[in-house]
Amino acid sequence: MGRNRRRSKKRRQTEPSRGELLHKSGLIGQKIGRAGEVRVVKAFRALGPLPWIFGARHATDKEDAEGIDVFVKTDVGEIPIQIKTSVLKDFTALREQYAQRKIPIIHISLYESDDEIREMVVQVIQLIRQEILNKNVGRGQ
Repeated sequence: MGRNRRRSKKRRQTEPSRGELLHKSGLIGQKIGRAGEVRVVKAFRALGPLPWIFGARHATDKEDAEGIDVFVKTDVGEIPIQIKTSVLKDFTALREQYAQRKIPIIHISLYESDDEIREMVVQVIQLIRQEILNKNVGRGQ
């Protein structure tokens, strides 16, 4: 007497393909990057202006396509910066990859406070501001 045993078919879960994983990873990276840009702008809004820095703004889509993420508004005009955000604090590969860029790059992780982010930006921006001021003096402006 054979019984008809009905085997339950378990829903087979498939592993995501390499392409799907890369796509999801890219989307997560974009969200982390955007969060870093938002934090930079927020740091300047929340902490108020400095004597020569009046705030920051997000780049337009066109400016973003040129590698600019944020503009810092200063007494010598808007200074573009690129923000690189990482979950980790190891930016060695990023430093090497972007060493030849003309747009200054600020490396932040998800762990810095608004004060720390602002200080990192100010350190870079003040050097660029000084270069602009020196050029203007050389031109008699």
